[in-house]
Amino acid sequence: LTAPPPEGLGTPSSAASLPANLTDAARALSTDLVLREALGEELVDNYCAMLHNVSRRFQDWVTDWEIREYREVL
Repeated sequence: LTAPPPEGLGTPSSAASLPANLTDAARALSTDLVLREALGEELVDNYCAMLHNVSRRFQDWVTDWEIREYREVL
């Protein structure tokens, strides 16, 4: 059985695409004039800086899987 698509949400092709990762999301937020106006410049700037920091720390983290996968190569 296939469920019908939810009503009122439009089709996937008609919806704006969402950022693929946290860095892209922070970049999109930092340039969103409506949200900057609604939330305030300082809040958006500080929140985006925090998101970039979290993203950078996540990218720098070596996972257990990566250690197991590449241990012999290193």
